[in-house]
Amino acid sequence: MARAGVYKSEVKRARDALLALGRNPSIDAVRVELGNTGSRTTIHRYLKELEEEEGRGSEDRQRTISQALLDLVERLAAGLQEEAAARVERLREEYEQRKQQLDAELARWKQDNAQLAQQLAQTQTQLTQEQAAHAEARGAIQAQAVVEAQQAQQLLGMQERLNELESHRQSLEEKHQHAREALEHYRQASKEQRDQDLLRHEQQIQQWQAEGRELREALNRKNEEAVQMNRDLSRLGALLVQTEKQVAEQQAALQQQSQLQAELKVGEARLQTLQAQSEWLNQANEQLKADLAASKQLAREADQARQQLERELAGARSGMQTLEAILARLTPASPADSSAKERAKDA
Repeated sequence: MARAGVYKSEVKRARDALLALGRNPSIDAVRVELGNTGSRTTIHRYLKELEEEEGRGSEDRQRTISQALLDLVERLAAGLQEEAAARVERLREEYEQRKQQLDAELARWKQDNAQLAQQLAQTQTQLTQEQAAHAEARGAIQAQAVVEAQQAQQLLGMQERLNELESHRQSLEEKHQHAREALEHYRQASKEQRDQDLLRHEQQIQQWQAEGRELREALNRKNEEAVQMNRDLSRLGALLVQTEKQVAEQQAALQQQSQLQAELKVGEARLQTLQAQSEWLNQANEQLKADLAASKQLAREADQARQQLERELAGARSGMQTLEAILARLTPASPADSSAKERAKDA
């Protein structure tokens, strides 16, 4: 740890040691010889007192002034270098921090862009699937509509056939009733006529008997027609049951069609949502591209600022060299001092 202050005798020994080595006893050189201790103001004061005590002439005083100017220039140059180095270091640190931030933001933007691209691809896939399902459902509905139209036409034909069979059955029943009534009337008339003409003529009885057989045969035929009619009615009843079953199936198909239409509306709403999400993803991708371009522009501006600082530092160094050259021209130096300066420059 350096001491808080130095003594005049120590400054004198350090100055004499530097002169013995042929070096210029500047403030910084004396301070280095003292082990980097003591303030520059104190060392300068002691050096000045020593020069006054030794009674140097005008040449020594001129050299002291030149040395003071040289020390001032060196301190100014050192201060400029330290300030420029600190500024460059600070700007370099800011540039590195900004670069790291931009790199992190760029990596995050790239990751977000990749995620958005993946989501966009998934959305496009879902959109394609929804469109295919929508088209398939629409085709199924159209096919179902065609089948329903065909079934409705068949149902209408069956209903007309049923009406015709019902009309035919009623007509047969009316004919059967007329035949019964005619038979009954004929029997009654035959009985009356037979009672009246029983004694009149046997041939008429035989004729009546023959006619009775013919009527019985006709009645049998009518009974057979009635049995056939009953069979037709049974078959029509079964057909009616089957028709009712088909009507129930048609109603179920209509309900299924209504459900398909509802699902189709839901699919259309979902399709619109997916399209809106796709547009939002495209806008987000464009925004990410714009942010990436802005980040690249910031990086270029930071690089330009670094180059400008390097140019300023080079200018400061050039100015310092110019000052040293001017001081060298203004200050007359002895051969020993010149050789010492040359050795200092070489060092």
